[in-house]
Amino acid sequence: MEELISDAVATRLLGPAYLFSFVSFTILQSSLGRPSVTHPSELSRVRVAFNELKRTCLSDTVPIATGITTKIVQLFEEKFSFNAKYLGDKHLGPSKIHNRPIDDVVGLIGQELEGLKIGKISNESLVRAEALATALAKGQPVSALRKERTDLQSKVEGLRRDLDAGKTVDADIRKTFFEIRDCMVEKPSTCAEIINAGYIYRYQHVLPHILDCLAGPTVAEYGSEHKKTINQIDRLLKVSLQGMEIHKLFL
Repeated sequence: MEELISDAVATRLLGPAYLFSFVSFTILQSSLGRPSVTHPSELSRVRVAFNELKRTCLSDTVPIATGITTKIVQLFEEKFSFNAKYLGDKHLGPSKIHNRPIDDVVGLIGQELEGLKIGKISNESLVRAEALATALAKGQPVSALRKERTDLQSKVEGLRRDLDAGKTVDADIRKTFFEIRDCMVEKPSTCAEIINAGYIYRYQHVLPHILDCLAGPTVAEYGSEHKKTINQIDRLLKVSLQGMEIHKLFL
């Protein structure tokens, strides 16, 4: 029960990043479907987390995060099928200590968390995480995300003309001024957005490159290059998290 509660809280707070991390640590195990006395089976935990993500934040508006998460879960399911075929693995239910359907248990946990008002990562946060992943690919820190500066120059020039002409500061001028101001303000990223951006970037850009190199003749030479790339990303994420906290002090 404690593990399911931990999964529910982590999934709500961190979104797909938690599922990515969990799968990365467990997928190589020889048994994914068998629960223990203390833990539900890894297969049950992945399925529960994936269902919760689909219910709360994965949708067509975040195609990259949704596509990557779906592929990761499919890969995990394929690994379980391999284990079942060749290693005798079986999906034996939620736990050795109770037989109540896992969906019922998760539903009760969800009700309790709603009562405690533990927030969930939103679809909007994943939209921002996808944009931040694009910045990571350019080698940029992602402590904040600036709004798209659509027609900013024309708005500035229009406001300058109105002020030079001696127009009173009416509602239209105020509206234009605040639109310009909003374009210049960077909104700090959240911890969850930065972490999800890191995972999206790794699975979208780094992992395919690794697989290509593993299939190539220079695989022995690629280890140090891959390590260097991962270290660079980790440094960017660390700097971004530190910058986010500093940024918040000035808001």
